[in-house]
Amino acid sequence: MTLVRWSATPTFETMRRQMDRLFDVFDDDSARSLFAGASTWTPRVDIVEKDDEIILTAELAGLGRDDVDLHIENDVLTLSGERKSEHSESQDGYTRLERQYGSFRREFRLPDSVDVSKVTANMSNGVLRIAFPKREEAKPRQIAVDIN
Repeated sequence: MTLVRWSATPTFETMRRQMDRLFDVFDDDSARSLFAGASTWTPRVDIVEKDDEIILTAELAGLGRDDVDLHIENDVLTLSGERKSEHSESQDGYTRLERQYGSFRREFRLPDSVDVSKVTANMSNGVLRIAFPKREEAKPRQIAVDIN
C-alpha cells in the first residue's frame, strides 16, 4: 500500500482542470442558451475574401425570406431575424430538444473596399449567401514591367 500525502489546498493542476470544465460548459451552445435565455441564438457565419468580392455565408436552416432582415447603415451590415419554434410547450413526446429558436442579430463592419450599392443576397437550402463586390480601385491589378 502506497501512502500519498493529502493536502487541503488544491494543486494548480486540479484548479486548472476545474476551470477547464467550467469554461467547457460555456463553449456548448445548449449550455450557453440556459444562461442567455432560450429566446436567442447565433447563426454560424463564414466570411471569405476573394480578389473581386467578399462572400458572407450564414447557416439559417428552417428560415424563409420573410424571417431574415438585412440592413446596411454606416458601413455596418446587420443580419437579424427569428426562427419560430415548431412545437408547443404543452405537447408531449419530446425527450431532447437541441435546436435553438428565437431571435438573432449579428453585425459586421464592412471594409472601405466594398461597394455597398452592388451588394447581392440569395438564400438556398437554408444557406444565405451575401456577395460584397469590391470597388474597382480596391481590386488587385497586374502591372506590366517594361524592360529596355
